[in-house]
Amino acid sequence: KPLEVIVFAGGGNWPIFVAQDKGLFAANNLAVKVTATPNSVFQITGLMDGKFDIGMSSGTVSRSPTFTGISGAAIHRSPFSVASLR
Repeated sequence: KPLEVIVFAGGGNWPIFVAQDKGLFAANNLAVKVTATPNSVFQITGLMDGKFDIGMSSGTVSRSPTFTGISGAAIHRSPFSVASLR
């Protein structure tokens, strides 16, 4: 199953696309599927429902079920946590 990543469309996603293009994910046996979100509600709902593994927003990375990132909300299923690092 691929790692499901949901993002807002924009240039902030270039590291993902470069890694895909260069085969960096495949070289590490990782399939990544990127979905553009139409809005925040769709993104958060999808994360809460477990449809996506990672949500990216405004340069912020949220990861579930264990949080990884600079700041954001890790929401995969209840109970959920919100974390922020400076």
